[in-house]
Amino acid sequence: MRLYKITPLFFLLLIFVPLLLSAQDQRLVKTKVADVLALLPATDNQQATRIFKEVIGLGDEGLQLVTDGVQPNGVKAGIPFRYAVSLLTHYSITKEDKAKIEHAYLAALKKVPTLK
Repeated sequence: MRLYKITPLFFLLLIFVPLLLSAQDQRLVKTKVADVLALLPATDNQQATRIFKEVIGLGDEGLQLVTDGVQPNGVKAGIPFRYAVSLLTHYSITKEDKAKIEHAYLAALKKVPTLK
């Protein structure tokens, strides 16, 4: 008799636990980028490494948002983005990370209007 009570509960848990786990971080990439940029400049090497991993973990869309936010020197809104680009450049170690960053930089350069 007890088995009849436990079995449906077990199956309900099998259904709902994966749903709860996947719903933990559903923020937009734009929000995640803003959260990471708020941590810059890093105060030490450990924090810089952690922030680098977070920025790389944002994927292509996140890297595009970072590179799109870069502004010329003197524009305050572009400062955190320039810090992020510098961080990406200095902390990339693996070939995969370097390739991701290179792709993001080249895509950003293609968007820049040519000067005459």
